[in-house]
Amino acid sequence: MADKAAPAPAPAPAGRPSFFPRLSPFQWFVRLLPAIIFACYTYSREGPFQPASCIALRINCPRNPLNLEGVFDRHEHYSPVLKFYISMFTKHEDLGGSFAVFVDGKRVIDVYAGTKDLEGKRVYNNKTLQQVYSSGKAVEGIVIARLVDQGLLDYNEKVATYWPEFGQNGKEDVRLVDLMTHESGVCHLDESDKNNLPTWAHLADEKKFSERLASQAHLFQGERTRAYHAVTRGWFLNEIVRRVDPQGRTIGKIVEQELMGAYPDTELYYSKLPKDTDWDERLSEMHDYPLLRIIGRLLIPRFIQTNKYLGYPTMLPVHAMVKNAIFGNNLSARTLTPKMAPFPWMFRKKEAHVVEGTSFSLKTNAHSVSCCRIPVFPPSQILSGSFLGIWRR
Repeated sequence: MADKAAPAPAPAPAGRPSFFPRLSPFQWFVRLLPAIIFACYTYSREGPFQPASCIALRINCPRNPLNLEGVFDRHEHYSPVLKFYISMFTKHEDLGGSFAVFVDGKRVIDVYAGTKDLEGKRVYNNKTLQQVYSSGKAVEGIVIARLVDQGLLDYNEKVATYWPEFGQNGKEDVRLVDLMTHESGVCHLDESDKNNLPTWAHLADEKKFSERLASQAHLFQGERTRAYHAVTRGWFLNEIVRRVDPQGRTIGKIVEQELMGAYPDTELYYSKLPKDTDWDERLSEMHDYPLLRIIGRLLIPRFIQTNKYLGYPTMLPVHAMVKNAIFGNNLSARTLTPKMAPFPWMFRKKEAHVVEGTSFSLKTNAHSVSCCRIPVFPPSQILSGSFLGIWRR
C-alpha cells in the first residue's frame, strides 16, 4: 500500500509590517536627508530668540506688535540707525534692549524696544535693567581715570606700590597700565588645585579673597603679554582702589556716589540692586544664544552660512575665541569659562553679584552708560578711561 503524501507545511503567518523598518544607519540618513536639510534651512532662516515651537512648526509665535518707546531726534540723520536697530527685534535676532546715542552732549536716540521673554509678554521698557558684562569695563575705566586725575593713581606706577602683597610670584614689575590693557599676566585664576577652586562663596570673605588674588602667579613668568582679563581685571582693580581711595570705597561705591550723583537719572549697579525685588521685576532675563546654532556656525563652511538662499549674506563670523572656549582646555576657555561659571548665564546668578565683579557685573541701561561718559571732567580723562576700559573687548 502506497504511503500517503505528507501534507505541505502551512505557510507561516505574515507578521505585521513594522512602523520602523530595519534599515542601516546610512539608509536612515538617506531617507531623512530631505527633512534634515529642510530643518537646517528653517533653523538658519529664523531668528533664534523666539520659542522653539515657533521656529520648528510656526506655532506659539509671539503676535504682539513691537514695543518701542523713548526719544528720537534728528530723523534726517539717524533714521537708518534706528531702522537697523529695530530690525534686530523684528527678525528675532534679539529679544529686547535699550539704545542711546548722544551727540555733542545731547541725546538724539534714547529708546527701549522689544520684550524680556521669548513669549513676548514682558515689555522691555525704561525701567528695565540689563547686565552688560564687559561693557562695565568702560565705567570701571572711568573710575580709574578719575583717581589718576586726582593724583591718587599713576598708570605707570607698579601695582605693588599701592598693594605690596601683589608684588610676588612674577608680578613684582606689573604696572597699573598693564592691568588696564590686559597685559598683567592674571587673565584667570589658577585652578590646578581641585581642592581649592574659587567659588562665589569664597569671594565673600574679603580678607581671604584678597590674599588669594595677591598670591596668584603671573601666568607668563613676568613677561608682558596681552591676554584678555575678562573676569579678573575688576577684582584686581578693586583691591587697588580700596587702598588708595581716602574713604576706602570700592569702584561700585564710587560709581554710585559720584557718577550717579552727577547724573541723577542714571543707574549703575555693580553689586546689589536698590530693592531685592528688582532682581526679578526689573533685571532682564538671561537668554543664551542657542548653543546648537553656535556649534553649527563654527562647523558649517562659511560660504554656506552666508549663502543668500540658505543663510545671511552679511553674517559675521564667530570669533575664534568662542571656538577655543567651547572646544578646548586652553587660555581662552580658562579665561572666559572658569569652573565656578562655565556658562554665561551663571554670571547672572544672584550669588555672582554679592561681591563686586566690576568687569562683568554692571547692571544698567544704555542711557546710563552713554550719559555718564559725557564730560563733566576733562575730556582727556574720559578718553583714557573709556579707551582703556573697552580695550581688547
